[in-house]
Amino acid sequence: MKTTKKLLAVAMIPALMPFHAFAQTAQVSDGSTISIAEAAIAAAPATSSQLSVSDKVSGLGNKLWEEAKKALKNASIRKQVNLPTLELAKGLNLGAYYKIESTPSLAGKYSGIDIWEVNLSAYPQLFGIMDTGGVGIGASMARQVTYIQQFKTQKESLLRVPYDPVSKLPLKSEIFFAKRKNIFTGEVEPVLKSGDFIGYRAPLTFSLGKGFSSIATTAVSGITAGVSAGLSYAISGEFDVHVFVMDNNLVRVKILASKSKSKSASVGISLLGFNGIGEMIVNRLIDTRILEFYFGKSNTDLFVADYIFNMNKQEARDLYDSVIGSQLHIYSKDVIKKQILAANPFASDDSMRKRLIADLGDLNAASQGDLNKPYMERSILKLLNAHNEVQTYSNGQKINLLKILKVQNSESKTGSKITIYANNDNSVKAKFKLDSYSANNSFSFVIWGDKKTTTNSLLTQTDMGDQAIDFIGLQNSRVREDNIMRKSEYNDLMLRLERMLPAAIYEKLNKPNWQFEKSVEKAYIQQDITFNTNLFKLQTNIDEATIRAALVEILKNYGTLKSRPLGAKDQYSSEDRDPVMEAFQRRDYVTAYKDWELTLIPQKLAIALNSAYSFQDRYAEFTYMYEKIPLFAEISTALLLKTIPSADLEKIVIARLVMSAKKQPTVISDYPTTEAFVTNNLFKEILSQNAYISDQSYNLRNYLKEDGSQYSIDEIMIEKEKNNK
Repeated sequence: MKTTKKLLAVAMIPALMPFHAFAQTAQVSDGSTISIAEAAIAAAPATSSQLSVSDKVSGLGNKLWEEAKKALKNASIRKQVNLPTLELAKGLNLGAYYKIESTPSLAGKYSGIDIWEVNLSAYPQLFGIMDTGGVGIGASMARQVTYIQQFKTQKESLLRVPYDPVSKLPLKSEIFFAKRKNIFTGEVEPVLKSGDFIGYRAPLTFSLGKGFSSIATTAVSGITAGVSAGLSYAISGEFDVHVFVMDNNLVRVKILASKSKSKSASVGISLLGFNGIGEMIVNRLIDTRILEFYFGKSNTDLFVADYIFNMNKQEARDLYDSVIGSQLHIYSKDVIKKQILAANPFASDDSMRKRLIADLGDLNAASQGDLNKPYMERSILKLLNAHNEVQTYSNGQKINLLKILKVQNSESKTGSKITIYANNDNSVKAKFKLDSYSANNSFSFVIWGDKKTTTNSLLTQTDMGDQAIDFIGLQNSRVREDNIMRKSEYNDLMLRLERMLPAAIYEKLNKPNWQFEKSVEKAYIQQDITFNTNLFKLQTNIDEATIRAALVEILKNYGTLKSRPLGAKDQYSSEDRDPVMEAFQRRDYVTAYKDWELTLIPQKLAIALNSAYSFQDRYAEFTYMYEKIPLFAEISTALLLKTIPSADLEKIVIARLVMSAKKQPTVISDYPTTEAFVTNNLFKEILSQNAYISDQSYNLRNYLKEDGSQYSIDEIMIEKEKNNK
């Protein structure tokens, strides 16, 4: 971890406190307004001198401060204003809030984000039920609008015209041609600009919960800390519309309806009470649950429809007004009724899908009628109608100390059943099953932070009974996001890539020539290794001895491994010594994994890669290894790359490396070719839909490239047409 960053951050806490979450801008001597980051940077000389004890220490302090200034520029700034809650009746409350954010975006730009929400909450008291036995019971219905704009600087992202959901909600297509005067610049500009994003969300939730606190407590200086635990069950439905304004008067609209059931449990250490001084600072400084362990299970059913409207065509404008715009009304009783029916968590799966498919019938008919026209002459372009059933098991732990140090680690196993509907009549075109295993690690210390996500995904085509019948692909994806990346960290990353990838792949992937003074800002690195359908179709038939030799080489050279050896025992005292765990702890991995992994993995992988066995047998071995052998899930990509014959790599492996950082060249590099990567887009599209269900976020990377430019209609449609072959 970044030790010097942490030490400087501690020293800076008092200086940062006046700015914390209470203002987005600051006044300077000439009366102008600047951003918080600029105000903090303007104070750099004084802060640097405070760090000086000797010339040597002063030099170190100046270097660290330069790094701190970069981190400040890349820190997200946000403020939420909660409007007073109105009690409409006993147990029925109406609330609302407005949140403004400025956060670093793609290609060194900043996203200005406005979020408005109105929510209605109901509790048992509404029905005269006063005693629920300590079980929390509630229901809520909300309407949320999120507006995201892109700006060149953080100052511009903060000094912007606030989003008005009343006059700027895209209820009518005419808003995409409307103009207004900017109150800051006086210039006339479009109400909605190319690159703007509007997300409309209408959730409906019913929940049960039971909390247990003060199981064990201790008091120090008036603050009580204790163990707390909780159980919860929720059933919810959600109706979403995402609107993205493209170039050339094109508008992309994605409609999502989901319902989910979730169960979760947690236990942790919480701060339960404060003295007088503590009460004054708690809301500003302290997250009350400072340590938490959690696990959960959820089932989600999602329907997705994705279209592009060509607003140059009157037919597209009319269809947008009648089908899309009508869904965005916040206060219309008829619309709210339709939204509740669409998001009804108690409705059957078929009911939800049939209702939405019927509502989208006119869009699908218009799209079908335009199929033979060039892209820019079509009124409606249908990109996707799909259905996704997802079951997720997750567990993790997190530390949150006074909002200063945050550490979170989590793992999840997700099984998805994906149905792609045909263009012409929404009959089932294809069905797939996606099994994913993810690990997430995030660390933040005041204004620094990084996040690492590793996902292994196995995609198969299934029959109508959801039984796997064909292998589509196997992918390992690693994503690293780092606010401040040093040269040494970059070098470690490149060394790891070189160790894992065969020379034929590593040498063909382009690496950016980043200019490191000391570090680069907002680094984003994504590495995707995909094994396509040829992994099961070529006559590779790799034997156990070859696999075992490759596995031993990996254990010796891979670096630190995290997977607990099978058969390892816990050690509670010196009398409980376990040679397997001792070998694992001293990183003698060949010894630690010799009893089980070095036997099981070669045996099962040899069957999985042997074309003499049936598809079902090979698929069963793959899923067994991912589910039952943690080491295989951790190093499977490196192992497969080392065992596949070099002559077959181009036929089996597709790789992509994406690297971007603020004010640095962006590199997107593919192996063996970009065309090979594009033809695998179905895999990528299904993964992105699965990711949406997991985090329910607005991911601008669905619409923008790493350099900040938009995906053109030709790029979008070429990939779509290839998927339809």
